[in-house]
Amino acid sequence: MAAGSGTSSIPGRLAGHEDAYDGLILDPEALPSTVEEFTAAMDESIPAWQAHGYRGIWLKLPLSRAHFVGHAVDRGFEFHHAETDYLMLTRWLPDTENKLPPNASHQVGVGAFVLNEQREVLVVQERNGPLRGKGVWKMPTGLVQAGEDISEAAEREVLEETGVRARFDCVLAMRQAHGFAFGKSDMFFCVALKLEPGPQELRMQEDELVGVRWMPLAEYLAIDFHASRPLLRQIQAACVAWADGKYRGLHGRKLEAGFSGRQDLLLFGEEADKEGAEKLSERDTRFDYECVKRCMDKLPDGGWQPVCALNRPGKDDKKATLVPNLCAWKECARDYKEGPFWYEHFPVDCTSRVGCSYLAQSDSRCQAAWQAAARGDKNAKPESNPDCACATKLPRNKRWEGGAFEPVCGKPKKGIDLRGGELKEEGKPLVLKKVKSMKACCEACKNVAACRAYTWNKKKGTCQLKDASPGESKLQYKRGVQSARLVDSAARKPSKLNQA
Repeated sequence: MAAGSGTSSIPGRLAGHEDAYDGLILDPEALPSTVEEFTAAMDESIPAWQAHGYRGIWLKLPLSRAHFVGHAVDRGFEFHHAETDYLMLTRWLPDTENKLPPNASHQVGVGAFVLNEQREVLVVQERNGPLRGKGVWKMPTGLVQAGEDISEAAEREVLEETGVRARFDCVLAMRQAHGFAFGKSDMFFCVALKLEPGPQELRMQEDELVGVRWMPLAEYLAIDFHASRPLLRQIQAACVAWADGKYRGLHGRKLEAGFSGRQDLLLFGEEADKEGAEKLSERDTRFDYECVKRCMDKLPDGGWQPVCALNRPGKDDKKATLVPNLCAWKECARDYKEGPFWYEHFPVDCTSRVGCSYLAQSDSRCQAAWQAAARGDKNAKPESNPDCACATKLPRNKRWEGGAFEPVCGKPKKGIDLRGGELKEEGKPLVLKKVKSMKACCEACKNVAACRAYTWNKKKGTCQLKDASPGESKLQYKRGVQSARLVDSAARKPSKLNQA
């Protein structure tokens, strides 16, 4: 009997865990290492699975087990989908119609309508694709990445392609089409973005575009390629109505879905938004205290591993609250949002970083307030308790021990991965996600006291923070990444490892 991930064991010789549909998901990490062992385990397990009453079997083969594919197919498995590092196969065991869900049927794309104060539209010309060489100006567009909200995708595409910083406002239109690449269907969302305040400089992504500019709205509407196509003309009409204040489109809000504290992006109209906002305002707390209790109960030391988190993620308000632990912040805060600039939205770990030594009051009294709230005391309200006030960012002269190091971003080295010296969070390398630029990666490094260097992966949108200094880390060539070190603004020299 192979041990499953649940409380009961799994029939046969292959480890896995049961799903919610009387199926079995095999553990790819526990697969045998040789073909002989794999085929023998399969031949013994399949009858055992059938006798147990399993219906669908999911077999994920990593690249290291790619040579098992033919042997699995010989035993009735079929291809389901593939990614860059694995192939998923399935087998339907009952002698009935296969009820397993098919592979994803749609790809999702976004287009961003960005208007400046002069009523000029941000437009681009593409270097590749069906419009290559045709001189057509269009709004920035792109595909949504796995795990990315459409709002985040639109912001990312605009920043990457044009250098313009803008924030999601609403969805203006949605188009569904069929028969795209490899027979997939396509969902396209046209969204409105509002420019962030401050100066904006156009910066063209040269490997994707041949042109970027601000075009007067009237000129944009007169482009024959758009005006001659009814669908595009209707999308333009929605854009104009939004620009004139006559149409608000669909708002977006991250709300708890009721599954493991997860928050999902919900899109809905203006009237529904008002009603929902009124009901949300009736709540006197940002946190689900039952969820907080679960987080505190499952961690040692009474769950008190405090983090300092902003009161309004994504806003300019820099007031922050001490929260019992990272679980309570990420899973129990009703308005939690892991935004593109992690140091604005992500909490400071008070057990390992300098940030929470700058507390306003007593963390012991704060701990008592959270414990009372977790027990059901409705008067505790720790998030509004002054004893729980903290600071996620120190004054610049207090961020660095001794105050001698004033960090600025060093010159990026393209195609270079700075290996070694990785900072760690809870024992794992500190890799930040959804970081949209090398500058944002640098700013994140400047706000972590131990950080002296950083590597940004443009394709993955990740930023890895490091304490490495010259001569103490290995430079390695890698496509698609950039690395740099913090530099002392006074001496203009790279930082030393032991200054943190």
